[in-house]
Amino acid sequence: MEIDELGQIYQNILACAITWRENQSALIQAIHSSTLYVIHGVGEASLEPVIKALDEEDSGVQLDYSRSEIGSAVQELFDSEFLVLSGIFTKLFSDLNGRYFAGRLEVHRVIVMHAAPEAKLTSNLARVDEKLREIILVYDGWPEEMVSLLIDTMAHIAAGSDAESGWQEELVRLYELGAPARQRVEELDDAVEWPCERARCCAPEDRLGWQLH
Repeated sequence: MEIDELGQIYQNILACAITWRENQSALIQAIHSSTLYVIHGVGEASLEPVIKALDEEDSGVQLDYSRSEIGSAVQELFDSEFLVLSGIFTKLFSDLNGRYFAGRLEVHRVIVMHAAPEAKLTSNLARVDEKLREIILVYDGWPEEMVSLLIDTMAHIAAGSDAESGWQEELVRLYELGAPARQRVEELDDAVEWPCERARCCAPEDRLGWQLH
C-alpha cells in the first residue's frame, strides 16, 4: 500500500471523527477529549480517570453539570458504538482481506467503541469474537495505530490454530507485501508525520495535516 493511499485512509478516519465531534454537545466534546487523554496516558479509559481528567482540563463542565450528570454522560459515551467509524473499518477489513489475504478470511464486522475494557489482548492484537465474527477496536485519535492493529489482528485470524509461529509468519508476509502492519508503520514514523487528533485548540485542518519530513 502506497504512503499516499495510507494518508488518505487516515485523513478520512479523522475527518469522520472530527465531524462527529463537532455535532456533539459541549459536555460530550469535553468527555471525548478527556477520554482520548486517558487512553493516550494509560492505554485504556475508565470512568474515574476520565472524570478526573475532566476536572483538570475543563472546569467549566463542573459548573454547568452535576457530578451525576457527568458520570452518566461518560458511561453513556463508553457504552456507545462509534458507528461511522465502524462502517469505515468494516469496509477496510473487506479491502485488506481482498488485497492481502486473497479474500480467504471469514467476513467480520469491525466495531469501533469510544472505550471498551480489555479491547487489546496485546499491543498489536485486538479482541475478536469468532462466534459473532466481530473485531473490537477503540477510537484513540491515532488512525495509523488503529489500522495496524486491525491488519495485525487479521493476520492472527489467518494463522488460525497455529497462532504462535503462524501469526509471526503472516506478519512477515504482510511486511514483505508492504501492508500497513505495525512493523511497517513503526519504520515509517521517522519519515512521516501521521495525522492525529490533537488538542481541542487545534483547528480541524491542523489535525488533518500529514506530510513527509
